[in-house]
Amino acid sequence: MEFISPVLISIIFAVFGLIVGSFLNVVIMRHGKKTLQGRSECSHCHHQLAWYELFPVLSFVFQGGKCRHCHKKISWHYSIVELITASVFYLSGMYLLGYIIVPIHPILSVIGVLSFLTIVSFGIIIAAHDTKTRLVPLPWFLGLVVSTIVFLVNYYVMIGFYLPSLLPHLVGIIIAAPFLFLWLISRGKWMGFADIEIIGWMGLYLGVLSGVGAVLSAFYLGAIFAIVFIVIKLITGSSYETLRSVKIPFAPFLLISWFITVVFSWNLFSLVASLFI
Repeated sequence: MEFISPVLISIIFAVFGLIVGSFLNVVIMRHGKKTLQGRSECSHCHHQLAWYELFPVLSFVFQGGKCRHCHKKISWHYSIVELITASVFYLSGMYLLGYIIVPIHPILSVIGVLSFLTIVSFGIIIAAHDTKTRLVPLPWFLGLVVSTIVFLVNYYVMIGFYLPSLLPHLVGIIIAAPFLFLWLISRGKWMGFADIEIIGWMGLYLGVLSGVGAVLSAFYLGAIFAIVFIVIKLITGSSYETLRSVKIPFAPFLLISWFITVVFSWNLFSLVASLFI
C-alpha cells in the first residue's frame, strides 16, 4: 500500500462518493415510503430510467438537466448531493490515510474506514433532509449515533485502549444541556430538538472542549450565512416582512462544523487560542 499515492486514494474515495451520493438521493427522496426498492423513475412522468441515465452528475449534464422522455427539468438537488458526497469522501480519504497506508490491524482498519464513511453519509442525509423539510427523522439520527459508537470503540480497541477510554466521549454529551434548557424555556421556538440531539452527538464524538468549539463554530458559520442571505434577498427586492418568515436550518452548519473540526482539526476555540499563543 505504501506505493499508492495518497491523492490517488482520495480520488478513489471521491468516485466512490459519487456512487454513494446517488444512493443517498434515493434514501432522501423516498423517505416515508415503505421501501427503498424499485427502479428509479422521473419525478414528473414516472418513466423508469435506464442504466445509462443513472450515472452520477454525468447523466444530468449530458441530458441538459432535463428528462429524456418528458423533457421537464430535473432538480439540481440530485447532482448537488452527489458532488457534496464526492467532495466529503475525498477529504475523508485524506483523513483516513492512516487506516489505509499503515493499517495496524487490517480488519479493524476496514471497520474504521467504513464506519467513518457511514457517519458522514448519515450526516449528508440529515443535512439535506433538514434543508428540505426542516425535520430530522429519528432513524437517521440513530444511525448516526450507532455508527459513531462503532467507530469510537473500534478506534480505541485498535490502538490498545479499552472501554474506559470512552468516558470523555460520554461526558461530552453534556454540552447539549444548555441548549436543552433553552429549548425548554422557549418551548421549542429558539431552536429545534433535533439540533440539540446533534449537539449531543457532537459532544459524544469530539468530547467537551472540541465539541463546544465545534458548536460555537457552527453558530459563527450560520450567522455569516444568514447575513449574506439577508443582504442578497434585500438587494434582489425581498421585503423585510418576507425575510422574517424564512427559517434557516441549523443542522447543516452543525454537521459542517463537526466535519471541519475532525478533518482539519480547526474550530473557533483553536482559532482564538492561536491568537494568544
